[in-house]
Amino acid sequence: MRSYQHLKAMTSFVGETKRKLYSLKKAARDQQKELEKTMDAQKTLADTSSYCRVCELDLRSDPKEHEDNEIHNVISGSIC
Repeated sequence: MRSYQHLKAMTSFVGETKRKLYSLKKAARDQQKELEKTMDAQKTLADTSSYCRVCELDLRSDPKEHEDNEIHNVISGSIC
């Protein structure tokens, strides 16, 4: 388990996993920004602000809608 090949393979695996997770989180942030642009101007930030621990994202929309989101489910599945 401590051979050079194993350490190299695991380092590579960890790097790939982090890159995939980063790209998923970036996609979730981009999607949230697009949603914020289209939200009603009547809603105030304080009324709808919450935080998703899985996506590490400040939400300004309904948390239930976010949890049903495909990207959230992919991130949740890749973490667990």
